[in-house]
Amino acid sequence: NASVDADYEVMEGQQMYKYMGKVILLGTNIKLDDKGFISGGPCALIIKKELNDRIGFPVGVPYMEDVIWNYQVFHAANKIGIINETLYAYKQNEFSATHTWKIKVAAERSKALNLLKSIISDSPEEQSCYALRVLSSYMMICKCSALTDEFNTIKERIAWAQEVYKEDDVWKIIEDKSVSRDWNSKQKLECFLTVSGLLPLMYILKEHK
Repeated sequence: NASVDADYEVMEGQQMYKYMGKVILLGTNIKLDDKGFISGGPCALIIKKELNDRIGFPVGVPYMEDVIWNYQVFHAANKIGIINETLYAYKQNEFSATHTWKIKVAAERSKALNLLKSIISDSPEEQSCYALRVLSSYMMICKCSALTDEFNTIKERIAWAQEVYKEDDVWKIIEDKSVSRDWNSKQKLECFLTVSGLLPLMYILKEHK
């Protein structure tokens, strides 16, 4: 357990919402001043029981269910505290949902992204973070197209990944110039490769070289 006198920082208001966008929606671990790296994962959180009872994990959502739950929890909170102690160690599981390269992943990720889209605010910061989450999800689909054993040829792999992008409007947010205005050059390049249909080929060449 964390010691009672653990070093901690309290966030509320705009500072907390900025944290929510970067860590929760974007899904990255970030370094906050001298507090080390902070994770938005559910296992890294202690929340009030009444809040937990009110906000449950979405049913039938095997991908990004933690992101959806996290967003709702942070959005409902008045303030958060971050302690400077390591309380959770994460072990990668090669057989987990995020490491299973099956084409059904496309529909599941699309479903989760559409659900997330329905609950986030329309603030420019959150929309930009959400768009980056969409971009990273499509990158995982491209990786799936390269690694799945459900296709035999490179042509099939490319065609499937490109069709996924065309068939669901959830991916199109990255084409909105306003959400990508402050993205770095790497993110903008990944966005260009996605929109142009070249990203699946890049992943296939990388995985099958």
